[in-house]
Amino acid sequence: MKWAVNYPQISHTACGLIVAKEPQQFHTDFDGLKRMGWASSRFDTITQRQASDQKVNFEVEYSRLDATGEVIGRGYVFYIVTDCAGQCIYAEDAAAPIVSMNFDRLRERENWHSSGLGDFEIVNLSPNQVIVELSFERFDPDGVRYLTGPAVWVLCRRQDRWGIEFRSLMAPTRYTN
Repeated sequence: MKWAVNYPQISHTACGLIVAKEPQQFHTDFDGLKRMGWASSRFDTITQRQASDQKVNFEVEYSRLDATGEVIGRGYVFYIVTDCAGQCIYAEDAAAPIVSMNFDRLRERENWHSSGLGDFEIVNLSPNQVIVELSFERFDPDGVRYLTGPAVWVLCRRQDRWGIEFRSLMAPTRYTN
C-alpha cells in the first residue's frame, strides 16, 4: 500500500487548524524559527489513537531545540493520515454544504431506531482546543447494538465560541445477532 500526503492536508496545532489545499501551501517558516534561536526539532512522543487499513489518527508531541540542545518550545499536533486521496469533505465556512444523516434511509436499510454515544476520552486539552476520541453506536428497535463507529473530533474556541472544527470517522464495526 502506498501512503502519501493528500490535499487538503489538515493539521491541528495550538495555533488552530492549518489547511494546505495544495503542496506549495504546506510549509514551515524555518527562517522565523531560526530568528527565535531554533536549531532543530525532535518528536518526543507519537501516539496512534485509531487505525484502519485506509487511515491512521495519531498525535505528536514535539520539542524545538536551540544549538545547545536546550528545549526552547514544545508543541502538539494531531494528524490524520490516509491512503484515500479525494475522500475528504471540507467545509470552509458555515455556508458550505454539510454531511447530514438520512434517518428514514437508516430505518429502511438498517432497521435503525436510535443512536448513542459509546466510548468517550479527551486525548488533548488546551485553553482553545479539545481533541476527543469517541464512538457512536446504532441500535435497532429492540435496543440491540448493531454498529459502532469510532471517531476523533476536534473542538475549538474561536472568538469566544466553541464548535466542532474537524472530525475523522473510522470504518464502523458491525455486529450480527
